[in-house]
Parts: sequence; C-alpha cells; structure tokens
Amino acid sequence: MDLLWQVARRVILFGLSLVWLIAAVAKLHASATFSSQTAALGLPSWLPMGALPYAEIALFLVTAAAGLFAWRTRPMAILNGAIYIAFIAFLAWEKIHNLGALGCGCFGEIQRGITAGDFIRDGALAIVSFAVAYGRSVVKSA
Repeated sequence: MDLLWQVARRVILFGLSLVWLIAAVAKLHASATFSSQTAALGLPSWLPMGALPYAEIALFLVTAAAGLFAWRTRPMAILNGAIYIAFIAFLAWEKIHNLGALGCGCFGEIQRGITAGDFIRDGALAIVSFAVAYGRSVVKSA
C-alpha cells in the first residue's frame, strides 16, 4: 500500500505542475489581456506582474521534477498549497475592494471576472497539495 501511495503522490504532484504550465502559457498567449487584467487591479507599480508567467514556468519545472523523480515531494506539495492559499487571500482582497472586474489574470483570456469558481479551484488545489504532503502520515496516525 505504501508503494501505491508513493506512486499516487508523484502522479498527483506532476498533475499539479501542469496547472502552473497551463496558467503560464495562457498568460503568455494573451499577454495584452493579462496586462489589462493586472492593471485594473491597481497593484503597486514595483510589482513585476510581467514576470509571473516565468515564475509559473519555474514552478512547473520544480513541481514536475518533484513528481517525476520523487525529489522533495513533500516540500514541493507544501509550497504549492501555500501559494494557493496566498492566491485565495489575494482573490478575497480583490473581491472586498471591488477589483478584478476583468478577472484576476489567472488564466489569461479564458477568465472574465472573479467568481466563486476561482475560490473553489484554488481551494481544491490547496487541499490536494496538502493531501499529497500529509495524506499518508494522517492515515497512518489514525
């Protein structure tokens, strides 16, 4: 059963890495839309939002490596989960301040406005990430 869990963790973590790649490609493909979405958020000018797709590509590479090569699986899953929690906080901030009418810029042109689906998506990805990090240890201790 432990071998099955180890394989499942790696497959799920690789799947999580693909979310970063999809988000980065969508932003790069629709860079004008992404720029207008982030400009509408009123973020500080010193925040390098244009670098976000490249950071997501880096996250894709290290998360995929963790999944494919069983390299730092737990820390990478925790990092992914923490980033999704930060995204949820950012989405909440945008909603509270009535920003993001064009969207959060998460997936380029395929998104219009910030919806409950954005919170559900990021929440589900955070839960999956933390399940990969801690799932088997929680089952063992029960």
